[in-house]
Formats: sequence, structure tokens, C-alpha cells
Amino acid sequence: MPTTVTKAPLTGGRLAAVIAGGLTLLLAAMAAVGGAGLTWASSKQDDAGYYTTSTERIATSTSAIATDDLDVEGVPGALGKVRINVASANGKPVFAGIARTRDVEAYLLNSAHTTLTDVDVDPFEPSYEDSFGTGTPARPADQRFWIATSDGSKPLDWKVQDGTWSVVVMNADGSAGVDTRVSAGASLPWLDELELAAWIAAALFLAIGGGLLAGGLRRGTMGGE
Repeated sequence: MPTTVTKAPLTGGRLAAVIAGGLTLLLAAMAAVGGAGLTWASSKQDDAGYYTTSTERIATSTSAIATDDLDVEGVPGALGKVRINVASANGKPVFAGIARTRDVEAYLLNSAHTTLTDVDVDPFEPSYEDSFGTGTPARPADQRFWIATSDGSKPLDWKVQDGTWSVVVMNADGSAGVDTRVSAGASLPWLDELELAAWIAAALFLAIGGGLLAGGLRRGTMGGE
């Protein structure tokens, strides 16, 4: 008589293996989606490895534009870098610097200046808050508290550190009437590592899930005559 093959019902350990395999394959699909998203994000880096905003106009009638407090906390070495490109829009030489917020506040204390409190990205729309004063700040390039600076001829590059920081854009002579075009970028070294981890996880989950599913279904066959 011919041999027949029938499938035993999915019960006990077989059923558990099939369910576990299906769930693991779902995790593989989720990891693959995450990996694809990270791959897409990586493609948006410029040649220097920075994710950079569009160039936008930043202007004020006061002596300086300073960002609101930038509070940074993280693992040293994992925070990446910041790059700021600034160019004059009115022909005046410009200055950009980053320093601890307490030093920036002391420097601008008696002068009229503007704080950039918020930014809507799409469309670009900055929110400002003006502070009044009668003094003129000393030339910014002569100050010694800056962590990183630029005169517009090259980007301001800063390796991010823990602390509370402010970015300042001014005319090089400290005069009122700042009109600039600015773009900002960030280098995120952990993003490539996260992308690789996502694809590795997807491959592992796929192998494990496929094995569990195939094993559970295979053990379900019985031969007979």
C-alpha cells in the first residue's frame, strides 16, 4: 500500500514552537523596519557626516542673538558634534560663539540683546524675546570664555559636552543690528552603530523565528501505510 503522510494537530510543544516562531518573525520585521528607517536617516548626512538644517535668516536690531539654555546630559563621547555655519546678510563682519550660559548672561547683562526661545522648523519660524540695556558689549572675539568660535570664514565646530550652554551670533564689533544667515548641523556617531545593530537583530530574529516555525511544523508530520 502507498505510504501516506498526515499532519498531527498542533498541540503542546509544537504549538508553542509555532507561536514563538511567529512572534520572533514579527520582531524580525520590526527590526528590519527600524533598520530601513535608520538607513534612510543616514542617507541624509552631508559629506562631512552632519545632519544639517536649511540655511535661514536670523536677525535682530539689538547687539546679539543668543539661544535659550541648551541643557546637555549624556555619556561622554556619545553626544556627537555640532556644526554651525553663519554668514553676514548685511555686509558686516560676524561672530558666532558657544559658551556656558552663565558666562553669556554676564557678558550681555547690560546690553540690549535677543534670546532665541523657540524655532518651528516647517516652515521655519523663530520666536524671540528681547532684553533691554544701554551698554555695548565688548568685542566678542576678545572674550576668553568661549568654547568654540567662528568669524564666518569657517564653521563653528563643537564637540558636545555636559552642561548648560548658549550659542551667540553677533556683529564682530559688538554693534547693534545683527543680520545673518545660519544653518546648524549635528554629527551623531551612534546612529551608524544603531543602524548596524538593527539589521543584525533583524537577521538573528529571522533565523531563530524561521527555525522555530519550521521545526514546529516539521515535527507535526506522521507517516503511515
